[in-house]
Amino acid sequence: MEMIWAILNHGTMAKAAKVLNISQPAISRMVKHAEDRSGLQLFERRGTRLVPTAHLQALSAEFARVFHNVDRVQRLATALQEGWGRPIRVSSMAMLAGTFLTRAIAQLRADHQLTPAVVKLNHRTGVEQDIQSDDFDIGLVHGVSESETLHAEPLCLGRVVCLLPAGHPLAGRPEVGPSDLADQEIISMGRMSPLSNKVNAVFEAELQSRRIAVQTADSRLAAQFAAEGLGIALLDPFFLESGVPEGLVVRPFAPRITTTCFAIYQRNRPLTGPETALMASLHVAASAWQKRFEALISGAQG
Repeated sequence: MEMIWAILNHGTMAKAAKVLNISQPAISRMVKHAEDRSGLQLFERRGTRLVPTAHLQALSAEFARVFHNVDRVQRLATALQEGWGRPIRVSSMAMLAGTFLTRAIAQLRADHQLTPAVVKLNHRTGVEQDIQSDDFDIGLVHGVSESETLHAEPLCLGRVVCLLPAGHPLAGRPEVGPSDLADQEIISMGRMSPLSNKVNAVFEAELQSRRIAVQTADSRLAAQFAAEGLGIALLDPFFLESGVPEGLVVRPFAPRITTTCFAIYQRNRPLTGPETALMASLHVAASAWQKRFEALISGAQG
């Protein structure tokens, strides 16, 4: 498997032989042996290159998974050998990482100095898949799907907001609703977002159409579009931690549409001591955010 993986990654027997520190004839014999043992043709030979057959392409994803796990074992063994603990692996939606995760990991590292952290940014479905596959330990999402295999622990609650120019006529309203936005250019959340589906349902229930100028799943990018005057942005509340662009104001969207931030992890795997500490720090960071958000919304409505 290591030999086949080397050829897949480097494209020729000569390069694979150099990486593995063996001779090219030895690689050639190993390929033939692998094909004889498996009863499958694994490569088509085109000059000096070996092109994977359909059979090998079907196997390549499993090879990648095997060597990904081998690499994880090697990295963990090295860390333990050097006196470090097992890394905590966190997969997070990008906006939530900046909102909660940086503070929580700073606290974790202060309390558990020998526990490193591995952080990956992903979209919501990708985060859930990272946890289900056991590639990561804890995930941060908002708007989680029901799952028998994942535990979803709520951290905080926010509501959809509108981002609009300070001089806009609607900026004087304590809240902005679908009828207010009927003739406005809208910057909308991503089409696949569960929160976007809730917003769509409200407009449909009130028989209001929308003029969508831009659609994006990235809240920070949507805020920048609003700052450029492209329309009124309907956004999840978690972007507010990065600040409201100059010249714009935030108003709550009505009727109230809420979204919860969750920490997710596998139900059948108990949390380690450092993971439990990280969860506690996430709760503290989320609680602080909740208070700031509620104060901002109260000020906007006042």
